[in-house]
Amino acid sequence: ASKRLFSSLAAGVSLSYLAVDELVQDYQDVLATVDTDDEDNIPDTPQLLTQNLRQRLEVSIVEIGMGLQYSLLPNVSLGVNFKVPTTVSQNFENGFEQTTIQSKDGFNTITDSISRTVAGKSKIDNPFGGLPSEYRLGLAWFASTGVLWTMDVSHYTAIKGDLDIYTREAVTNYATGLEWYITPNVPVRFGVFTNNDARPEIDETKTDQADHIDYTGYSMFFVWAQPNSQVALGGIYQGGKGKAQKIAKSTAVQDVEATSYTIAFSATQNI
Repeated sequence: ASKRLFSSLAAGVSLSYLAVDELVQDYQDVLATVDTDDEDNIPDTPQLLTQNLRQRLEVSIVEIGMGLQYSLLPNVSLGVNFKVPTTVSQNFENGFEQTTIQSKDGFNTITDSISRTVAGKSKIDNPFGGLPSEYRLGLAWFASTGVLWTMDVSHYTAIKGDLDIYTREAVTNYATGLEWYITPNVPVRFGVFTNNDARPEIDETKTDQADHIDYTGYSMFFVWAQPNSQVALGGIYQGGKGKAQKIAKSTAVQDVEATSYTIAFSATQNI
């Protein structure tokens, strides 16, 4: 909902409801041979390990937003807005079931096998920590009837829950773009932006940390515009460098590079 307060100032508010339901299930089946001492004429012992790992996160969030738009000059507009989320409910469960079977003759005889099954389940009260608050500042310059330039700065606050996998650092991103009408019906849109990683920086004294990669991106779209409709086709490229730990239980840190290509199509119609 929005309202024009003065000839050069407008304000708006928003209310959003977000639902997260994330399920990760990993099944592993490993066949190994336990090496024994051949000098005692003891045969190697085959061992079978199966385990089912299941992790589920359910979160409900209400988000309130507020924004202002102010015309600094007849062809320059400034906008600010913020969004503050509140976690209404959250539930996290982490369960596993593990079975180990040992046999003397390669599992050919059930009676010759030793089987052991272990199951467990844990529940954490505040795993997620919530979504970050968002603060944005934008500027638009209508250079002419056929050229529009915009820039945007967005900041997200840090969040900390009981589980490190959901911890996020404060991060700021920047974007700028240009819309140029080649003809009255065909604009081209160019964009440059950052997509900095909110996951914590790699600490060389710790192990099993998530990757941290900061991206820079570029976008280009061609649009067919009519008074009440638009059709757009374009692409987005992102490339970044960062750090990672690819070896479990090791403090070794590796340099990584990542790229992303996206082809996007959109259509809008005003009725």
